Amino acid sequence: MKNTLVRGLWLAGACLPFLAYACPVAASGLPSDAFWKLGSMSFGSGGSGYTALRSQLDTFGLATHTLVRLAQADPLADGIYYLGDDGKRHAFPDQVYASWYADQSAIRPIPLEQMSCIPLGGNATFRPGFKLIKFEGAPNVYAVDAGGLLRWITAEPIAVTLYGSNWKQNIEVVSDALYINYRMGADIKTSDDYHPTDSGVTYIGG
Repeated sequence: MKNTLVRGLWLAGACLPFLAYACPVAASGLPSDAFWKLGSMSFGSGGSGYTALRSQLDTFGLATHTLVRLAQADPLADGIYYLGDDGKRHAFPDQVYASWYADQSAIRPIPLEQMSCIPLGGNATFRPGFKLIKFEGAPNVYAVDAGGLLRWITAEPIAVTLYGSNWKQNIEVVSDALYINYRMGADIKTSDDYHPTDSGVTYIGG
């Protein structure tokens, strides 16, 4: 699952001929008025574009909340994607997939013709409570909360209470490029401030 962004862009480029000529939903049906809502598996739209994307998945026999990857073996396009309620595919950055799934048994391979017709959405984020994360270019350590919230742990004793004396072993160092996948939440000033919950794979942005 390395170089997720590169793979996504490669697929987006490969997708253009299919999007214009072969997809069951016309390019003009893609959403221009979609809005995103923060939260687990929660995108929405009040317009026809959102319905068109969901209908496209139905045409392919794909349900939302399904995991997919390309059926063809290709070193540039071996990513795993989550099909969201918005009708888009959401990539898992390298470490994120393991926070949600123990193995790859539920992944459904699909042909390029279908994959290229499903537009990319925002990346999936870490499962709340699974790991602490730290970005390469900053010293702060964050807990992840529902909806892709980053919550700064303000003191080491709090981290010890929440994650045990070996809390540093639970830190995942994340590329600064993935910062945009998250949003900032309230600081954790006591251990009582953090009660992580999750109800499914979370992604932010369109």
